[in-house]
Amino acid sequence: MLIFLAFHIDYKEKLNINKLGLRILTGVLCITLFFTVFNQSFIEKKNLKPYIWELAQSAKDHGSLLDFVASFSYLKAEKPENYTKKMANYIEQEGAKHYKENHSMLKTAKEDFPDIIVIMNESLSDLERFDALKLNGKCLEYFQGMDNNVIRGNLSVPVWGGLTANTEFEFITGFSYSFMPSGVMAYQNYVREDTYNLGQYLNQMGYYSIFMHPYEKSGWNRSNVYSMFGFDEALYIDDYNQKDLIRDKVSDSANYKEVIERYKKAKETNDSVFIFNVTMQNHGGYTSDDIEKTIKILDPEGEYPKTEEYLNLVKKSDEAFKELIDYYEQCEEPTVICMFGDHLPVIEEEMTELLLESGSGEEIEKKARKYQTPFLIYANFDIEEKDYENISCNYLQTLLMETAGLPLNTYQQYLGNLYEKFPVINQFGVKDFQGNWYTWEEASRFDEIKEYEMVQYKNLFDS
Repeated sequence: MLIFLAFHIDYKEKLNINKLGLRILTGVLCITLFFTVFNQSFIEKKNLKPYIWELAQSAKDHGSLLDFVASFSYLKAEKPENYTKKMANYIEQEGAKHYKENHSMLKTAKEDFPDIIVIMNESLSDLERFDALKLNGKCLEYFQGMDNNVIRGNLSVPVWGGLTANTEFEFITGFSYSFMPSGVMAYQNYVREDTYNLGQYLNQMGYYSIFMHPYEKSGWNRSNVYSMFGFDEALYIDDYNQKDLIRDKVSDSANYKEVIERYKKAKETNDSVFIFNVTMQNHGGYTSDDIEKTIKILDPEGEYPKTEEYLNLVKKSDEAFKELIDYYEQCEEPTVICMFGDHLPVIEEEMTELLLESGSGEEIEKKARKYQTPFLIYANFDIEEKDYENISCNYLQTLLMETAGLPLNTYQQYLGNLYEKFPVINQFGVKDFQGNWYTWEEASRFDEIKEYEMVQYKNLFDS
């Protein structure tokens, strides 16, 4: 605003300086500002990067004006090359057409729609699948042992160690972070009232939608996001009746009891219910003595207290998940439950390096494992079991809809068709259906990837 005013205020009378000189000075200030405050590397070097997970605290620490200006460089999403809305619509329609030609809709166990419960479990991962780690017991024994009416696999997520809301955004919208500016948070910058999301689509089909998260509603701007997403209810820590804690965070067991309680209440007045639950129990850091550590690390040798605490938390998650499944196994209402992890945990750096370097494969495959979490879809009615070696998070809602036997919209059908060519699309790389990995620089030249960027841009920014 000060720069803007500099062009319109007459300084001649008081300062007796040529207005052209003032404009040149203002131009110099603009250029200086651009290469400092608007520059990401400068902002990060000076520790002025906004806390994109908590803007209120960020404004307190940096000052709201500086925080506002410093966020500019993280906002802009470039329009794809040769983009037109007409072309993007044509590409999406053609992809949906090919999908419908090759797929018949799955049928559910009842005429009306099954209830759907989705759990994004904080920091849930399967470290036992890394060759370098040997334990005295199983952490995900129940989860990995489920084999009846179950679809499971590895999920490629967009983040590691944090930035939970990025994975959350990919699932709920089906959009990929691969085409977004580095460092941007869609929940802070891109969500509008008309932003496409699964809750909105299910609402149109008659579902009653509930978002649940046992933590503060200010985190990641969720209170605004889920209001704009059109969920019927959004529940946070103050709304929870079940508050048993592990390490000062609501346990998964208590959290799932709350899910069941809210589910029962919603079913009193609604035929079909959709619950999206984001857990909190396993959030880092792992430096507490409040949890019994029955899982021990046998190999590698050394002291890894953070890793051991994390592994024991995962075991608690596994036990709590069994409690949830036990309830819905006995539930008469057809129900589909999907659970997945948002990212791997931040544990000892040495342990992380050992895990990621273990196993075979090219460097890009090893990097991919850093961004893989487990996912599982269970139904309390008959479905065809299937294992997925790897699928990226932007496809998960489409797979969930297919499993539930629900009609897919045009965008979901387009994604279903794209999946058959490129089952993994992520910032670290792209994998085709033959198992070949490509760097993002290589993959960005593929026509299908360029077209996906157009379709996503249209649905996110130009709908």
